[in-house]
Amino acid sequence: MKKIIMLILIIIIPFCIFIIISNTPRNYKTEYSINKLEVTEQYNKDNQTYLFIIKDNKLEIPYQVIHKYIKKRKLITNIKVEENCYTISVFESNYKLCTNDDKIIIDSNINNESPINTENNIEIYKNSEKIFIWNYKGYYKIENNKLENITILKNDNYENKISISNDKYLVTANYDEKYEFTKFYRINIKSNKIDEIISEKPISSNSYFLGTHNNKLYLLDPKYKNEYEIDPNKKEITMISKDGNGIYYDKEEVKTSLNKLIKEKLVFSTYNLYNYNIEDNKLILKINGQNILVSDDKIDNIVKIDNEKVYYLSDGTLYKYTFGKQVQKIISNTEWKFNSSNQIFIFN
Repeated sequence: MKKIIMLILIIIIPFCIFIIISNTPRNYKTEYSINKLEVTEQYNKDNQTYLFIIKDNKLEIPYQVIHKYIKKRKLITNIKVEENCYTISVFESNYKLCTNDDKIIIDSNINNESPINTENNIEIYKNSEKIFIWNYKGYYKIENNKLENITILKNDNYENKISISNDKYLVTANYDEKYEFTKFYRINIKSNKIDEIISEKPISSNSYFLGTHNNKLYLLDPKYKNEYEIDPNKKEITMISKDGNGIYYDKEEVKTSLNKLIKEKLVFSTYNLYNYNIEDNKLILKINGQNILVSDDKIDNIVKIDNEKVYYLSDGTLYKYTFGKQVQKIISNTEWKFNSSNQIFIFN
């Protein structure tokens, strides 16, 4: 009996080890050919990203996708070439990239669905996000394709420059205090409950947020040369600058002088796997050092980047593009045609 058990263990243990090792994510790079096209396939286990580079003579076409690790290699099953377009079949989906004069263009047609709701001259299209839009006295909250008004101010304030959010709260300065303020409004993005965060020191109206870190908010006051840390969860604000020095985050905490923060207008760095940006008023995605044209419409600004998703404004409409899919209309607001600088807060 003992011999049988030992034999079973001798068989099972190596098998289990093999299964664990073979399914453990690891970086790799492999090359193969499909339809006379050369393919380089790479996996990065740190960010769970596959990078494919298709070579057609001197042309290199990059494609990147976030996907869980698969022990199988040579994942592209087909590449269909029609005129100047390449349809890549991978992960049971098809992705189309085209070329024009050595430029790479994403086939990202707009999904022209009709709005499902219109309120206050705002057209709302089908979407699954929570969206907060500044309306001069507070915010319109759009959720489940319906609009709700959240008022925090007594008087209209055209610009909303001192506002920021973390995962739970949207924090906005009290603009009713004109030149200096001591109060922030904290809005719970789920319940819409409004609370106040009070500062013991006056904060100048030309202050601005440097960014967020661990769900805490960091504000710089260039007039009084103070830096503050705001903890929305505890409704606390603490001055963290000392002896003319402050901090900012560039992957890790960096201590520096407040003069440098102010002069160089430093803000916290953010990292996204997909590098979307605006060049010559066009929306560009940079992959593996190459520019890919996402939209040749005139882009006003990028609202948010969330890995493969990018939200952007163009001619009074908020769009969402997810890499490899159609562009989706989210909201149209005639006000944005005249003023597109105020922040739009999007929660997924």
